[in-house]
Amino acid sequence: MSLLRWSDRSRLRLPGGLFLLAATLTLLAAWNTGVNLYYIILGALVSFPVVSFIGSRWSLRGLSVKREAPRAVHRGNTFPVTVRVRNHKRWLPAMSLRVERTKHPGQPEGYILSLPPQKEATFLAKMEFERRGVYRLPALEIASGFPFGLIEHRKSLTDNAEVVVYPRVRAVRPAAFEQVHSGGASPRRSKGEGDEFFSLRDYTPGDDLRRVSWRASARAGKLLVKQLARDTSRYVACVLDNRLDGTVTDFDELFEESVELAASLAVTLLQRHHSVSLITVDDYLPLGEGPSHVVKTLDMLARVKPVPPPAADPFLLATDQEEGRRLRFICVSPNPMLWGNATAAGNTRVLNPSEVLHA
Repeated sequence: MSLLRWSDRSRLRLPGGLFLLAATLTLLAAWNTGVNLYYIILGALVSFPVVSFIGSRWSLRGLSVKREAPRAVHRGNTFPVTVRVRNHKRWLPAMSLRVERTKHPGQPEGYILSLPPQKEATFLAKMEFERRGVYRLPALEIASGFPFGLIEHRKSLTDNAEVVVYPRVRAVRPAAFEQVHSGGASPRRSKGEGDEFFSLRDYTPGDDLRRVSWRASARAGKLLVKQLARDTSRYVACVLDNRLDGTVTDFDELFEESVELAASLAVTLLQRHHSVSLITVDDYLPLGEGPSHVVKTLDMLARVKPVPPPAADPFLLATDQEEGRRLRFICVSPNPMLWGNATAAGNTRVLNPSEVLHA
């Protein structure tokens, strides 16, 4: 939740301008004729904009606005933003409140007819981001023209709330994983979650108590945890080629598609209980698994950007980064000339998106 900062202003609306024009003409008529009735009419005409000015300002006084948004969303998905408006005034209500985006005036996100003193109103605003990345929530304005709508008072609302926009995760063909070749000659056993006993180690807070070896712990006088072994063929390195290539037509669009392909493959593998690392030219996410690693992977892919030349070959970097590990490599590139061809490292080929993603 973030508290928004205020900046306010007032503006004369068209009906208010017509009232002032009528008041000016009435004033000229009163001066020229000296008829008291004109002065009475003048006072009535002027009172409406004055009351509207005072009413709209007082309606927005003593208000606080808070905004809640998800920390992360997927590109192209509509998500709700909770807006809470509270009236801190002791006696007076806030009337005719309209909340809208600063860049889209006249398109209310929410409307509050009356907010009693010491009460709070809540409504949901719908937002959507068409590009992945990290964005600040768009500024809002709260406006009131109470009671006559002749003069409108507005307050701009800004905060530092950010939303991380993940790439889309698309359906992947199961056969795609048959295209992922092992980086070594054969799988080996290593420490980690698995089905076969590997060794015993000291218990650390957070370990699953079901893995505690109670007999061995009783003999040793301390808690010992079973460490299991697993097949390293379930270790996968996802390599994303994020080198900027100006010779590729529609590079920006192809780059976004390659990021989505990497996200789709990595998330699908993690959901199938693989351990996945993510490698780019300028960043590296070590092997991990589970829901928390899904979040780390998507967060890294939300922030990845093309690296201008000269940039190292990420496929060679991946081989050096994972040297000594026997794992599988998934190589993704926005350059169509590389699709289906062997990488510089020679341990696998670059995936063709049409062979991997469902249409």
